[in-house]
Amino acid sequence: MKNICKNIKEILFDDKNKTFFLFCHEAPDGDAIGAMTSFKTILETYFKKYGRSFNFAFNKVECENISLMKKYFFLPYVKEYVENKTFFEKIEGDVGIFFESSNFKRAGFLDENIKLKKIINIDHHNINDFYGDINWVDSSMSSTCEMIYWFLKTLDLPLNKDIATSIYTGILTDTGRFQYSNMNSKIYLILKDLVDEGLDINYIYKQIFALKTKKHIFFEKELLNNLEFFKLNNVNFSYSYIDENFIDKNDITFNDIYGGADYLRDIEDVDISVFVKPKGKNCYKFSMRSNGKYDLTKISKLFDGGGHTFAAGFSVEAKDIFSAKDIFVNIIREKFNLSE
Repeated sequence: MKNICKNIKEILFDDKNKTFFLFCHEAPDGDAIGAMTSFKTILETYFKKYGRSFNFAFNKVECENISLMKKYFFLPYVKEYVENKTFFEKIEGDVGIFFESSNFKRAGFLDENIKLKKIINIDHHNINDFYGDINWVDSSMSSTCEMIYWFLKTLDLPLNKDIATSIYTGILTDTGRFQYSNMNSKIYLILKDLVDEGLDINYIYKQIFALKTKKHIFFEKELLNNLEFFKLNNVNFSYSYIDENFIDKNDITFNDIYGGADYLRDIEDVDISVFVKPKGKNCYKFSMRSNGKYDLTKISKLFDGGGHTFAAGFSVEAKDIFSAKDIFVNIIREKFNLSE
């Protein structure tokens, strides 16, 4: 880790590198946004004086879907970028820093629309294409935000409240509110360090988890209406979905549709939960959760997806949401043995 952090530092200090773009995966979660905002705050605080510029490489989807991003407006820079619709369709610069993106596609950009002299790839998932000039990929970390914490500590740079808030957000969300198996005693010591910066942890929690819209309650009702159970290869699945008709009829936004897979996992005798929602025309997003027995990355790899051992996802192209389910079920039944 020390050598990688040193190599990243050298790129930051290289006078040939003036323009930096920060990327994360599309439809970002708390860890992706937290990593971007914490790193941008670090760069703006400690490196801007050397004549560098640092920009979020949000794509059009993030900046036009305010409801998707609104719960992260309390983090540095996010509200400014989204409300001003500061997005890019093409990127050309010196250095691109990618957080939690297993490849260019996950960042929401086509390869031909990104022209960068150097790429830094920072990720804690075990599925990654290692596409960077520097690849800091460490699946032993709880989150990408934990990696940013260690970057800061390795370079002996001080924390501040904004950096700590962003890092805390990423760890909070990617450990399932400190409940997942990726929690350990080391992370509790990190959390102490972060909270000592004066964080309002109750406020952070409420912004991300506790404030449910009425539309989200309608979503949970529909989730239960569509709930079914089935067994594949001796594994018990819970499965539900939200389709385009429900979204259109109730004027539901993606900000109202969250936590479905977690909700379905916490049912008696369920090994793996699956929640499906529309992602675009003839494309459906599958989110999976495991009760701790099965490695879900073995499934997501079959669909060019990614994620964690017990929380993973992927997309399926199909004519409708029911056909997407058939594709999923057939591949699991015919081509994969979860016990392997």
